[in-house]
Amino acid sequence: MSRSERELVIKSSLFAHRVNTSQTSTNRKKEKIRKKPSQTYFFMGQKICKKTFVFAHAISCSTLQKIAISLDKDGILPRVHGNTGKLPANALCFEDRQNVKDFIHEYATENALPLPGRLPNCPDRTMLLLPSDKSIAQVHDLYNHSAELSHYRQISLKTFRSLWNDLCPQIALAKPMTDLCMTCQTFGSKLSQTGQFTDEQKNEIVISYKSHLDLAHKQREQYREMTASSKQIFLNENLHEGPSLVAETSATTIHGTLHRMCITPIMHSKWAQYTSAAPENAMSLACVQKGQENKCSI
Repeated sequence: MSRSERELVIKSSLFAHRVNTSQTSTNRKKEKIRKKPSQTYFFMGQKICKKTFVFAHAISCSTLQKIAISLDKDGILPRVHGNTGKLPANALCFEDRQNVKDFIHEYATENALPLPGRLPNCPDRTMLLLPSDKSIAQVHDLYNHSAELSHYRQISLKTFRSLWNDLCPQIALAKPMTDLCMTCQTFGSKLSQTGQFTDEQKNEIVISYKSHLDLAHKQREQYREMTASSKQIFLNENLHEGPSLVAETSATTIHGTLHRMCITPIMHSKWAQYTSAAPENAMSLACVQKGQENKCSI
């Protein structure tokens, strides 16, 4: 039984044994003006007290009093909350929602990248991926700072998340498997459509994909070892941090720009070829400006 149905049952029981006339009925000749309704309580045909009636219907005395007031005012109808159909005082207007939408679109225009190909877990081709160096909470702080400068209304983090999901669902932070190389995307597409292949073709695809993943794993491990050794060299040599760090070696010095979203197995293979050709050369990475383009020099 729902809440409204239970209240209708209570109202019916109260209405059947409620006296709410203007005059009191007594044995005396003089009648008095009634100040409040007279109520008797029954449950399953037995007369009971108010305390037992409240316990039998699993409500409180204050709830029973509110139901009785509603009975005298509206009759046997479901109670309606007073704020039903009214907007709260702190509700966002259309301009506030539009300001949040414009900010998210401008932030995505400056920082987001389109989804590199169609993935099984991201069927939307118009998906824009934001770099994972900033969380939604940090983007919310940027919005509040911008709103303060522009004299807009500031909102809470919970409201900002809700508006983001409602107004800009195609803009999201980068998640796992969204920075795959083209080879991984090709294998993923083939594996999702293996119903038309024979068992031999399926086995060939799985074996080729596994060998590609093994090679990428080896390259990733080598990249981590090189990063750890670079950190150790940076600490031992007391090198100074800056937007670009150049290590003069016997090999040709290469200046390049490293983006967070562009570290793919292809990049790893280039680092592996360089170290295998000249293992005595040291690699130094200077990723000192978080959220911006990181300068990398070899």
